[in-house]
Amino acid sequence: KLRNDCHTHRLIMLTPDGKFNRVLHPKEVSRAVIGNTPFVYFDARQATPGEGYYAAIYEGQDFSIYKQIYVSNINKETRGSVMLQKFSLKERLFLVKDGQWNTLSGKSSFIKHFKSHKAALNNYCKQHQLMFGKKNGTDWQKLAEYCETLIK
Repeated sequence: KLRNDCHTHRLIMLTPDGKFNRVLHPKEVSRAVIGNTPFVYFDARQATPGEGYYAAIYEGQDFSIYKQIYVSNINKETRGSVMLQKFSLKERLFLVKDGQWNTLSGKSSFIKHFKSHKAALNNYCKQHQLMFGKKNGTDWQKLAEYCETLIK
């Protein structure tokens, strides 16, 4: 019924009669939940990576973690009178702290922003066997929640 179009960076809603898709304007819907994942819209002034809806992995008082899902490698191919488009979806994780958007590539890229808690964060990851990647949103969330307790 509701989906995030990763190419146009808009939400698309199926109308109640099920016949049409309606593109929602970000001024109408700035936050939405798809499945169990909240999505937040940021315009180009707010988000360094660019405007669009970002999956909220963690939203805390001191920092947040967002995931951007975007279309990459669009290839057009013509077969007779039919135009086919092939593409792949890519994901990037961002740590937003003090208004700065920083790309997260793994545990160490997160911990470097919290140097005073490096040992505690590394121990927590080891104890709980956290695995970090773009697909492991729950592990990122656990680490962020623990980090928030250390900051306070």
